[in-house]
Amino acid sequence: MSSVSSLNEDDKKRLKSYKVGRGRKGAFIYRNGRLISWGHSLDGIVGRDYLGLRVTIEFETAHDEALHVDVSKQNFVFPESLLNIIQRLLEIPKTTHKEVFAKCKAIADNDDKSPEGSKFNERNEDLSEEDPDEITGNIDVIKAKERQKKIASESESKKSEKSETKDSEESDVFQRIVYSSAIKGNKLWEAGLDIDHGSFSLVNKNHEFYHLIMANLGSSSWERQALEAIIYSLASAETNTLKNASLGLDDKLTSEQELDLIKAILEKFKKIFSHQLENWSSSNQDILKDD
Repeated sequence: MSSVSSLNEDDKKRLKSYKVGRGRKGAFIYRNGRLISWGHSLDGIVGRDYLGLRVTIEFETAHDEALHVDVSKQNFVFPESLLNIIQRLLEIPKTTHKEVFAKCKAIADNDDKSPEGSKFNERNEDLSEEDPDEITGNIDVIKAKERQKKIASESESKKSEKSETKDSEESDVFQRIVYSSAIKGNKLWEAGLDIDHGSFSLVNKNHEFYHLIMANLGSSSWERQALEAIIYSLASAETNTLKNASLGLDDKLTSEQELDLIKAILEKFKKIFSHQLENWSSSNQDILKDD
């Protein structure tokens, strides 16, 4: 589950004792009291998402012919008539499984002990950040390093001033996503650069998209993390463009002027993006009621 890290040690041990996982789901099949197959899907009856569903099936030598058991006693074939019976018997357990796991997901997604963004940051602690042009060597390395220092210097106070994460909530994990109510204007995000860890994104909690969509998703839900991935990627694209982009105007612009021009272009992009998303949010206030 997504909130394992916020559990105490006793709860972690108890959770581990349940042994829920893909390797332990499905049918456990015995012949004459001996386990001969486990994790069997029963021809798809126990699908990949039924992690907590376990079925025990026992048969004896007398059933070998009906199940086409080979000499090794390891391979067998369930006749369709038997699979139909098993399917009917598992209808209620499968429904119960869905309800239980949906409840667990709802609890995990709305983990009050997990600050906004913490699950994304924990999950992506080792996420690599790359500019394809850096891989191919198609950048001015010296210029990029100078810009990196400048951008990081400008970003240094940005996160500490606008972050809403309390000191008691901070961890050793680098915060790629940080939520803030201190961002002015309607920008969905502000980008920053840490000299050691790379890009980070400040998410504007005043933006209409946050109020309409993000705030209504559990802070640990996969849906929230997917949106955070997009916002982080926008910030990463912004900082790497500032750091590495070249307009080919070295004969007309100083390095400082070129960087200012790139900033202005990116700010225009961000302004239009955020404005359009705000328009969409304002026009779709009832979207969550459609379900």
